[in-house]
Amino acid sequence: MRAAASLFLAALAGCASSPPPSARDLLPPSDASVAELQARRFEGVPAARMLPAALAALQDLGFQVTSSDAALGLVVARRGYQKSFEELGRDFWPVLSKAMRNVFTLRWTAPPPEAALLVGPAAINAAVVVAPQGAGSAVRIAFHRYVSRPSGEPVVLWAEELREPGPYAAFFEQISRALAASAPAP
Repeated sequence: MRAAASLFLAALAGCASSPPPSARDLLPPSDASVAELQARRFEGVPAARMLPAALAALQDLGFQVTSSDAALGLVVARRGYQKSFEELGRDFWPVLSKAMRNVFTLRWTAPPPEAALLVGPAAINAAVVVAPQGAGSAVRIAFHRYVSRPSGEPVVLWAEELREPGPYAAFFEQISRALAASAPAP
């Protein structure tokens, strides 16, 4: 019993002494060719100036920031299909009707299995990590495409990492523009 308790305490002490993962460790690239597209280094630009430039670049590309943490240098944004209020209202009544029918008949009726094969609208998520590196900063972005159910349920049917160079090049071009616009006047 004492051996098990001491082993548990040793394992707990080992877990407590390990450093927390950085934002860079949370978003590893899938392979070297994608990593080359996703990362750029900017000499002479501190991370404190780079993070607002990355935010501006994402917003210029039509993304809406969903969360950010300046201490980690992490920004997460989303761009894609958003249902309008009219569409949400139109979808609400059939769902409510079916739910009430299920409650009053005490039978659950599920949609046919063919409906699960239909795919809904796609959305693109972007995660940006800004880290100080030497005399400048390093920026890494990862774009992922998520496809959800057509009913609008928050269930992802499939996700994939974007491998096309176009979105990455556009993002870094926007960062360069944002940095040029925010450069101090000589």
